[in-house]
Amino acid sequence: LMVPVFAGPQLIVGPFYGLAGFSREDADRVNAHFESLSTGRDLNKELLIAVTALIPSERLATTGGDAHLNVGIKTIVIYQGSNSELNSELLLKLTAVGTLEWTRGREKPHNAERNFDCETEKHEVETWLANNGRSLDDAIKLCLDILAKQVNDALSRNPPTSEA
Repeated sequence: LMVPVFAGPQLIVGPFYGLAGFSREDADRVNAHFESLSTGRDLNKELLIAVTALIPSERLATTGGDAHLNVGIKTIVIYQGSNSELNSELLLKLTAVGTLEWTRGREKPHNAERNFDCETEKHEVETWLANNGRSLDDAIKLCLDILAKQVNDALSRNPPTSEA
């Protein structure tokens, strides 16, 4: 049985300054919205809930268990992307880290760690921040769901075994 827990990786929110095609005012507005994330939402808890919802109940335990899954948001950034054509559109990227530790009949625990990424489509700053950042909040929620699915898929493909 697996016990999902929050690992607590430090959430790193990248500042949004110095990008071509953006005013200081736009940068300040985006940064203000990101700063509000640390007080208004618990993205790590939201991710944990999303991951736990996807794991079959017969594989879950609330305490004990012979495997512990630690998940959390590692970084959240908004940036112009990697193509050479700079414009005024931005994309959002969330990176989660998952660590699975298991014993399964062994004295020493084994562990495996993996990063999971989600990038959104590009949008103008005005689109991201319209309606008090609703589009940005929706994109974060969508990425959390995508990250949770990636974690679950990784667990389904490579479940911990006593041979590993």
